[in-house]
Amino acid sequence: MGTGRIAYMLFALSGCATTQTTPAPQTDRIVVADADRTILSHEDIPITAVTVKSKPDVVLPILRASYEELGIKVQVFDATGTGFGQVGNRYFIKSFKLGDTPLSRYLDCGNTITGPAADNYKVTMSIFSLVSPTGTGSTVQTHVAARADDVAAGGASLSCRSIGTLEAALHRALVRRLGE
Repeated sequence: MGTGRIAYMLFALSGCATTQTTPAPQTDRIVVADADRTILSHEDIPITAVTVKSKPDVVLPILRASYEELGIKVQVFDATGTGFGQVGNRYFIKSFKLGDTPLSRYLDCGNTITGPAADNYKVTMSIFSLVSPTGTGSTVQTHVAARADDVAAGGASLSCRSIGTLEAALHRALVRRLGE
């Protein structure tokens, strides 16, 4: 899946800028995509947004550093110069924690006999932020999609939903780094 298609998907999802998590209309969504496979879900896509006073060209590199601060390696960084940009990682795997934080603080993947599946299974995630100009500043819209795989049980997969705390932590790091 090309960067342009992802940017378009994020842009299409960004029609409703808000500072709270709001569900978009229910449609099939891509949970994880790479060259070999695409995993779809039929759940609503939560989009979390924050508005900042800085222009997108200032926000984008600082947002990239905010991702890295949380332990997310940035693999997509697109500062097109058109006023819009995107930062994210479309396919990465974590087990137990993201940085120093248990994955269950960010994701609800259900529970296992030993506790939250997010803390016990291999989690495949996708996180993207779309930065767009708003008045004299920018709006940063972020969404997270994930699944948890029980490697011990032969690869049984569970769909995960973001509980909004990863997006909020990312936005807090961005605002702090911007000095706003």
